[in-house]
Amino acid sequence: MVSAERHDYDVVVIGGGLAGTMAASKCKELNPSLDVALVDKASVGRSGASVFAAGVYNVFLPYEDTLDDWIQEMVLRGEFLNDQAWVETYLARGAQVALDLCRWGEERGRIIFERKPDGSFIRRRSRGHIKTSHCVYHAIPGMDTMYERCAELGVEMFNRIMVRSLLVVEGRCAGAVGFNVRTGQGEVFKSKATIVCSSGSGFKSIYVGHRNLTGDMQVEAFRRGAALINMEMTHGNTVSREHDVHGLNLFVGSGGRFINGSDEEFMWRYDTLGNRARLQDLCIALSREVDDGRGPIYMDLTQVSDDDQKMMRRVLPETFRTWDAAGVDPFQHRIEWVVAWAGTRTAGGGIRVNRRGETNIAGLYAAGDATNEPVHGTYGFGGVNIGFAAVSGTIAGETAGEYATQAQASGLSSVGDDRAEAALDELWKPLARGRKGKKCNPEEIFLGVQDILIRRVGYVKTADRLTAALDAIERLKDMAENVVAHDFHELMIALESMNQPVLAELIIRAALVREESRGFHFRPEFPYSDNEHWLQWILWDYKDAELRHWLEPVPMLLYKPAEARHRAPGLTQEEAVSQGLEQPEIVRVSPDAVHASA
Repeated sequence: MVSAERHDYDVVVIGGGLAGTMAASKCKELNPSLDVALVDKASVGRSGASVFAAGVYNVFLPYEDTLDDWIQEMVLRGEFLNDQAWVETYLARGAQVALDLCRWGEERGRIIFERKPDGSFIRRRSRGHIKTSHCVYHAIPGMDTMYERCAELGVEMFNRIMVRSLLVVEGRCAGAVGFNVRTGQGEVFKSKATIVCSSGSGFKSIYVGHRNLTGDMQVEAFRRGAALINMEMTHGNTVSREHDVHGLNLFVGSGGRFINGSDEEFMWRYDTLGNRARLQDLCIALSREVDDGRGPIYMDLTQVSDDDQKMMRRVLPETFRTWDAAGVDPFQHRIEWVVAWAGTRTAGGGIRVNRRGETNIAGLYAAGDATNEPVHGTYGFGGVNIGFAAVSGTIAGETAGEYATQAQASGLSSVGDDRAEAALDELWKPLARGRKGKKCNPEEIFLGVQDILIRRVGYVKTADRLTAALDAIERLKDMAENVVAHDFHELMIALESMNQPVLAELIIRAALVREESRGFHFRPEFPYSDNEHWLQWILWDYKDAELRHWLEPVPMLLYKPAEARHRAPGLTQEEAVSQGLEQPEIVRVSPDAVHASA
């Protein structure tokens, strides 16, 4: 095998999207004497979901908005599974973080947020918004700015390094181990603090730009004892059937309509917001329309104004390059549209963190999509994902910097040499199996997981289907232990494939536990949201070779549902009325409730 190179840093950040670059730059800005490294499986600032933010960045502006309106809407639209303390922190910190990002871009001659002639932010109401709204955001200039800021502050950046293992010794994270996916060079990063900012897993589904997001660090943190939360709350999106594009929030926020095969604008049957319904409402509704014989589904942008057409072209250059190259004019002709599974990405389950970005492992922090994005609950409205990445990355960078500085001052040294050697030996195993001629192709694992998880129990989850899916996933887990690779690029794919059945098993097990419908989690046996029994988070960990789960009541700090049961996404309005289920209502916990300190 290729030998390993060893590095010593005070702080190592894994994942080079907006959360990772915010974490690394904030840590270095506040603690110039610390050595900070930023490691990405592909390229810092150019890979993952952050460059596909689709023009939508949600930020509470205290000089324009009302705080109670935002808190109520986030909790209500997140179906009461939000961490309300995190919601307050997100709203309290978000404006300054966004204004800083805007300023850093302007200092470099870049437009990151669209502005009106008077200098105020252009804002839109799109998926799920009622009183709230999002700013119009340019993702690539934003990431170019953050890359340059990290470089200028002295953050050392490593590209094409897949981190495979976390070094957890005596309950403390002491670094990470990976390899260069092109040269095979082993890489050992010792650190006093480690921040996971990589991603969840989209299970290599059809959504644009996310096929290398495979939840690697969610699985590894879990293996080392970190708690995962909300794994049943998988996420979905919708997309063009024929083309890799993004921009749904801007489409529906500018007059885009969903039309079924019967030429009906059908979303009004499912939600009072119609085409601007939340993603959980859209995904289940689109699936049911096709199942009931009213497919295919189309996105109709023919009513979008000329000004909004121009704005979309500015904000979504990748989308319109794709359509232009295909000779498609979406403003003249309807585009066939389908659901796209997103798994633990965006608002699905993930690593549990507190409001300081801390996990339950000392020295290990997480931010952005690697977490369960606790401000979302199930899934609130568009633009929270990128805003949370920026805010949580900033907070994790601050906290990890404090921890590393204290460790430095106390003389605490990095540890884990034996664990690093064992981790290096472990990551080469698919190559060794390949030389022995054993055959289990990574594609078998990916396709098998997709078939079981997406096609069988993606949106409609009965107990029988889930039990059968669990049996099938356990067989795939055994197969994945024999997956092979013949070169270093295949090694990366093999290791990615080995993570998929682990996450799939947790998703299925959690879905069996939650006996209600809420968010993207639709159980026909329980076609309602049960606030009496299921205002609870489901948590998982893996300790002493044992998989464990437990329930924690969701703290209703400020607001709670008004009713014991309410209507869940996926029901038509007619079905809800026939079952006596109303749209959820929100009430303050008590007349004397005050906002917690953010």
